[in-house]
Amino acid sequence: MTRALPLFPFLVSCLAMPLIADEPPGNLPPDPFSNIRSESSAPGYPVAVDRGRGSFVVAATADQYQSSGHFSNWLLETELERPGSYLVGLRYRSSTKKMGIQIKAGDAAPLKGYAPRTVNGEESVFEMGVRHFAQKGKIPLQILAGDESNTELFRVSGVTFTPAPKLPFPGQEIDGSLTFDAANATTFSTNMHYEEQPNKQCLGFWTDADDWAEWTFSLEQTGDFDVFVSYGCNEANAGSEVMILLNDQSFEMKIEDTGGFQEWKRVSPGSISLSSRNENKLAVVPKTKTNKAVLDIRRIELIPKK
Repeated sequence: MTRALPLFPFLVSCLAMPLIADEPPGNLPPDPFSNIRSESSAPGYPVAVDRGRGSFVVAATADQYQSSGHFSNWLLETELERPGSYLVGLRYRSSTKKMGIQIKAGDAAPLKGYAPRTVNGEESVFEMGVRHFAQKGKIPLQILAGDESNTELFRVSGVTFTPAPKLPFPGQEIDGSLTFDAANATTFSTNMHYEEQPNKQCLGFWTDADDWAEWTFSLEQTGDFDVFVSYGCNEANAGSEVMILLNDQSFEMKIEDTGGFQEWKRVSPGSISLSSRNENKLAVVPKTKTNKAVLDIRRIELIPKK
């Protein structure tokens, strides 16, 4: 006769066996994204900057409103203080699910979109897109909306203009270098702007020391970089000082005579270490202005140190 073995010691021995650390519970495979960490933003500038400079709002009032059939119009006008690129937005409040909107600024094709319901019917800004204006001066504005507009359900209060780059930053090169051309800059300014002429292609008309420029970028390859600035200035305006800001690091440069505002000189104010992949920022902020203008800037480069 075969005697049955007691079950309790068997269970104790099984429970005492060590678990395999790398084996997932049940039949689930290992999580392939378990080791991915979110990238933190880079630290901010060591000096204060005015991000509202160059922005403005064109108010839409009741006397500028017209209703015709299934559409409504606001016929507005504004005067640009400087040429440049702007992110155009609709300032409004809405209790409707969505509203078809067009904004025509100057001679360019209209910007189109569907403005969503705002939170609790409170005022908000719906960003429509970027428009570039080659000349300063008066431009006509037209807002076109559905026939439910200009009521308590949907009320327009104006059009916002916020500085924007003419061209997006193309990104880091395969060798790790970065080239920030003038056309990629956001110009927080009342006079300084991107000059498009082939012999210029620079940030010029820097006649106000409160005007400043910024580039934002991300990195595929972090590390140490040499900084190079290509600028121009004539003898009469030499001597101004500018700060080159890269996240929480900064360099100061005294502007020299390069032979003319479109005679470019490439100089290196120093080196920098970048460790954050996301939300990096580069800025040029004047510190002093000697005469009528600070300088013209064509590009800034970050070259990996060897």
